[in-house]
Amino acid sequence: MPIPSSRTYIGIAKEVTRGTAVAPTMSIPVLTVAAHDEVTFIEDTGLRGSMVDFFTAVPAQAWSTWDCTGYVYPDSIGFWLASILPDVATTGASNPYTTTFAVLNSGSAQPKGYSIADYSGLGATSGARYFPGAGVTDLTFKYDAAGALEYAVKTLAFPSSLVPTSAPTKTFGTLLPTPAYLPTVTIGGVGVTYVQSGDVKISRPVNPIHGASAVQSPYALFSGKVSVSGTMLVVAEDETELLRYLNNTQPSLDINFPATINASTQVKFHSTSVVYKPADPVRTKDHVEIQIAWKARGNVTDVGASGGYGPMVVTLQNALAANTYV
Repeated sequence: MPIPSSRTYIGIAKEVTRGTAVAPTMSIPVLTVAAHDEVTFIEDTGLRGSMVDFFTAVPAQAWSTWDCTGYVYPDSIGFWLASILPDVATTGASNPYTTTFAVLNSGSAQPKGYSIADYSGLGATSGARYFPGAGVTDLTFKYDAAGALEYAVKTLAFPSSLVPTSAPTKTFGTLLPTPAYLPTVTIGGVGVTYVQSGDVKISRPVNPIHGASAVQSPYALFSGKVSVSGTMLVVAEDETELLRYLNNTQPSLDINFPATINASTQVKFHSTSVVYKPADPVRTKDHVEIQIAWKARGNVTDVGASGGYGPMVVTLQNALAANTYV
């Protein structure tokens, strides 16, 4: 019989040893999932006296990708953030706790690995597969005042494996999706109310490093440099936002989703300095708008305990104590 896609679900947990799968500690509601095992092949095209261009294939090295989209919940979103901004610090003695995420500039500068447990109902016994050692390559937040705060995440992981015994335990939280009309937006230290929609994109390449080690999996998954960029569509009341682009003023940017829907929570994006590139008037509606593209500058303020430079600090407030995410 066919398996209902509505019965599928996913869970996540931080790993002790990257690439060694562990059972999920939190389930995350998602809207879409795309799971893929990438197996490279050596194709045998050797001449054999026949008019044929391909004879067989030998499996070479392998890894996997696992992507999803969903609404932003102020607790579970921290797992994706910790994978791409792994300088994580939590303060507070009780609920609510405040956790900040920044670029890690010490040691190997690498994040932890995260095990994604993906229940599709297909696998023998458990119906699920682990995607171990996952590292986030792209994490995009989208907000539109008419909808919800949503995200899209892309990861790269070691090859998947069957969850060996029973199906992963479901441990969904109780928080609600975050409406996108809620945030207070501050540009250059001044609160504005004319931002209609936008996005924040945090990117960091994760590269499989291959080794001759008698196993098909990569020797390591290595995360590179972090970049942060985004867009904003604003109502054009005057040339204020256009002049930030023309004059290269590089303002600060804060997008803060408060605890209006979920008590004692917060999701906040802060960049001390962003560069507009570009900002263009748009006249496709009855009112004039300005479409802004921005990129966050590396600076010595938007950092965690590891210091150095960073483009953004993301802050969560929720009921999860220290050591939840890393």
